[in-house]
Amino acid sequence: MPWYWILLIVLGSLFVLFAVFTIVLSIIFLSVLSHPKRVTREVAFREGIKDGYFNKIEGMKREEFTLTMRDGYVIHLEKSIHPNSKGIVLFAHGYTWTREGMLKYAQEFYEMGYSVILYDERGHGDNKRVACTFGYNESKDQNEICDYIRKEYGKEVKLGLLGESLGAATTLLTMGKRDDLSFVVADCPYSSLNEFFVPLLKANKLPCFILPFSSLFCKLIHHYWFKDISPKDAIREKKTPLLLIAGNNDNLIPCIESQWIYDNKKEGIKELYFMEGADHAMAYRQNPVKYREVLDTFLKRVEEEA
Repeated sequence: MPWYWILLIVLGSLFVLFAVFTIVLSIIFLSVLSHPKRVTREVAFREGIKDGYFNKIEGMKREEFTLTMRDGYVIHLEKSIHPNSKGIVLFAHGYTWTREGMLKYAQEFYEMGYSVILYDERGHGDNKRVACTFGYNESKDQNEICDYIRKEYGKEVKLGLLGESLGAATTLLTMGKRDDLSFVVADCPYSSLNEFFVPLLKANKLPCFILPFSSLFCKLIHHYWFKDISPKDAIREKKTPLLLIAGNNDNLIPCIESQWIYDNKKEGIKELYFMEGADHAMAYRQNPVKYREVLDTFLKRVEEEA
């Protein structure tokens, strides 16, 4: 056999092996991220108690309920309706976590006179285990919960959203779908899924060239491209007042991503606060007094400029 045929066979074999390697690695990357090991509500609650978060929840009467989404998926929620409610705030937790993790924020708003609704995001907490879609299906669910709140409590009630990490990105995507929100608070969101995944790949010493292939398989399996998840683009033209909070020591989602979101919002009230020394989703834990102060200042400005 001529030498050039041997070379062609060798090169062809290497190409096939590289293609198989890329496909397998892309699918594994997508599968692992879409099906994380999730935390139970009990563990999340014990963690909050251990860290001293839940020092104001005794007066909150927590009522559990469920809602069925348009696709038949059942979401587990709970509400604490304030006797002299000045509005309703809906809370969305982070990746692998549960609604118990949002009690630390809910207690602050309840103390300020707001009714609060917490829920387990799709695939988390008490809900049936399904793939996490990083805001794609999650924002659809949140949008439907907002519709429920409007139907149940009226179109005139003040409605605010607060999300953390995945929940913050979800909340920003929902903000992009609605014009009836009074305010949004996003704690350590990613600005886009691609911006989030690139450093994640590098941190785990995985090649970045698998990203478009993972995105392709994501489209085939979960019906969205990674580029479709872009909170910073979703809120660009929205006038809804927005408060962004991030730790300046965040090693998972760098605080610069909150800066990009802030810079991309062209209209309406917007504020950005970096909590000194805080890591990912730890701004409240780092300094709850300062966190409450930032919330108070923002909400006062929203009320004054309404």
